[in-house]
Amino acid sequence: MQNGDLLEYRNTTNASPYRIVAGNGSVTPYTVYLISIVPPIAKSALVSCHNATAGTGGPTLWITDYEFQYMLVRGIDSSMRQLLRLPLVNLSFVFFFAAAGGSANFDIVGYSAER
Repeated sequence: MQNGDLLEYRNTTNASPYRIVAGNGSVTPYTVYLISIVPPIAKSALVSCHNATAGTGGPTLWITDYEFQYMLVRGIDSSMRQLLRLPLVNLSFVFFFAAAGGSANFDIVGYSAER
């Protein structure tokens, strides 16, 4: 479904192939490749970010687009999801936790592309 400059998937996106990260708790940079779910023309991805660790006030999560532009997501608890529009470089992004003890799910819900 087209929504402005975004193309959004109309399927259930919390399962394969849309769930691109399931319960990863890496404290070292972890590369996530999106070639299986977004086309090569994609300029950004619409990602549902979910802290999969039980409890509230989840760990600090860092996301980067390989150009060392960091986005910091704080305090996502296990009952909340946060929708992020991530710029893509080489159809990938990198994430990691600033401290051990958390885990995250990422679901691709759409993407943008130039006309």
